[in-house]
Amino acid sequence: MDSFKIIWRGSEIGNYENIVFDMWYIEGDWISNNSISANEFQATASKLDAKKVMNDLKCGMKIFLHDNSSTNPPVLAIVYSLDKKFLFVRTVNEKEAIKWVEDNVD
Repeated sequence: MDSFKIIWRGSEIGNYENIVFDMWYIEGDWISNNSISANEFQATASKLDAKKVMNDLKCGMKIFLHDNSSTNPPVLAIVYSLDKKFLFVRTVNEKEAIKWVEDNVD
């Protein structure tokens, strides 16, 4: 898997490239598609504090990652931080956790 499409609030906002996996965490470069939604995502995500999000996932942002080389459904993830173009997220895979994130994280 080389990259993901990033979907936020129902809109594709760019790509996630040069990704590194560490269990359920992913780090990599966010490449904006320069849409209005992407600009709003960048402004909001840049204000996140990773430590605060780790302590309270409700403080993060919900996104979906779609593997560009696959037909698999998108993976739910929580944004912990965005520093310039460096995006840090946690994937959510368990059924109960997915429901909780969908109900509690914007």
